[in-house]
Amino acid sequence: MAEGHKHEVVALDQQIDVFSESFRRQHDLEIAFEDAARRRLVERAQTEKMSVADLTAHLFRDFHFGLNLVRKNSGQNKFTLPLSAVDAPDKFLSNLVVQSYYPAHQINEAG
Repeated sequence: MAEGHKHEVVALDQQIDVFSESFRRQHDLEIAFEDAARRRLVERAQTEKMSVADLTAHLFRDFHFGLNLVRKNSGQNKFTLPLSAVDAPDKFLSNLVVQSYYPAHQINEAG
């Protein structure tokens, strides 16, 4: 891996933390990303020639609404987002909200 590319990847990865912190301040909800999700965000930012800030703003634009519903239903205010949240954010969020209404009913993320 070229030195410049490594620096770009590190800088993009750091932008994920900036997004998470900004999200926490704006919505009083803590989000973190699993390693695979972080890698995918960096890959997508590079492929789509977007900043991580623009990409995360686009992908997770409605997440505060759904996560607030989850918090209201379950009291949970910390979320670790997996790869599926990056690949299919609307589906992931919808499943999470439904699961918060019906906690005994586990939803298969893959299905």
